[in-house]
Amino acid sequence: MTEDLAAEFRRFAEEDCSGRVGSPSPLYEHLSHRTAEDPATLRLAAAAREEQPAPMALLAAVQYLLFENPNHQLAAFYPSVDGATQPVDDTTYPAFKEFCRAHESEIRNLVSTRRVQTNTVRRSACLLPAFEHVSRVVDRAPLGLVEIGASAGLNLLWDRYGYSYDGQVAGDNSSPVRTECELRGEIAPSLPDEAVPIGSRRGVDLHPLDVTDDEDGRWLDALIWPEHQKRRANLRRATEIAADQPPTIHEGDVLDTLERVVEEIPANQPVCLYNTYVLYQLSDAQRADLYDLVSKIGAQRDIYWLSCEWAMDIASPVITLHRYENGVHSAELLARFHGHGEWLEWLRR
Repeated sequence: MTEDLAAEFRRFAEEDCSGRVGSPSPLYEHLSHRTAEDPATLRLAAAAREEQPAPMALLAAVQYLLFENPNHQLAAFYPSVDGATQPVDDTTYPAFKEFCRAHESEIRNLVSTRRVQTNTVRRSACLLPAFEHVSRVVDRAPLGLVEIGASAGLNLLWDRYGYSYDGQVAGDNSSPVRTECELRGEIAPSLPDEAVPIGSRRGVDLHPLDVTDDEDGRWLDALIWPEHQKRRANLRRATEIAADQPPTIHEGDVLDTLERVVEEIPANQPVCLYNTYVLYQLSDAQRADLYDLVSKIGAQRDIYWLSCEWAMDIASPVITLHRYENGVHSAELLARFHGHGEWLEWLRR
């Protein structure tokens, strides 16, 4: 168990924190490598739920508590706490380990009860062209949105944000949430000239977060990596939008609730399911059951499912559109994208 967990921390450091998949975090890369060599800290991380990514759970728990203890020596390495700029050095991990020792019971409680439910608002920049694509497929009929693993529902509000794609603007230009996305590759995605029609929006989550709750809000904040201040600023602005007009999120296991949620969507609204970085938290059996469930629903009404997840064969996150039309399933690869929404490579002509 310890060896497997150590390997998980090393993989997180080398693939995620280094910047190969998402935006880099030198602090988390250093802490993850050192944690992989430290049995005591690994035992603390092992308290995370079995289906949860232990490195992200542990690091989020520490940052969550550090927000409440900004005078601790560890805070000097966290730009998220007080704008600190001290680079990683030989004193970083000892300070981290001492903080974990001093707050062991609190950290253990957080990692064993909380879930990694990051709302990466910037991913909406990668979703927007995909929703535009679906909207054209259904002849601009108002979409009935259902987000699987909605967390606090911030990515259910993607049409209320403003976007810039290499200088080309889209979305709500008056929004306080502004994101930039680099376009890569030879194929330019179609961007909406006007708002994509939305008939309704719903989310499904095992344990939804409430943006009006201080502790849930701080946990969302803690899930953002310390150096990613632009991501954090957009998260906070999106949280304000959601607090003003909170989306409907159904609490429960998606396998138990999805069929009922879809039944609530009026017949004149094409159902558009979507998920971003959620399916990895399901077991192989659960993923198979989810595909079977969507196929069952898709035999009764048309479904358009945008699945934004890591693809092992491509070694990249991808957006795949599963279409269930007249009971027939087809799938098409729409795009590759950056894990934190920094770039998008559209693939479909």
